[in-house]
Amino acid sequence: MSAPTGITRLNEVLQQLRRLPYADRILVFGSVAAGKARPFDIDIALIEPRTRFERGEQLDSYGALLRLARRYYGDLDPFLAFPNLLICRNAEATAWVRATHARGLRRAIQTEGRPLAQIPSLAEP
Repeated sequence: MSAPTGITRLNEVLQQLRRLPYADRILVFGSVAAGKARPFDIDIALIEPRTRFERGEQLDSYGALLRLARRYYGDLDPFLAFPNLLICRNAEATAWVRATHARGLRRAIQTEGRPLAQIPSLAEP
């Protein structure tokens, strides 16, 4: 059996994301949301409805998302979007860290972001 193609792997990621208990709060942005024929990866933001992220707060409830980022390393770029802070995975996808370039990323999430439920499975070009 051959290794899955890039599009097949991205569709696996979409399926896994749809199974998360907080899937209704995920926005997809970047190449997949824009409908590019050959997306490279899936950029997502989990919108956190709380008013603020408090220093020292634990993010254990998002462990499943971090595990997906590790399993599909290079195919999934997840962000946690709090009103006052944007958080991303670290380089090894083992922990959450404060996102750099947060202003540009937040703008992309706000302008390009589409609910996960509106993203269809990707087709081979």
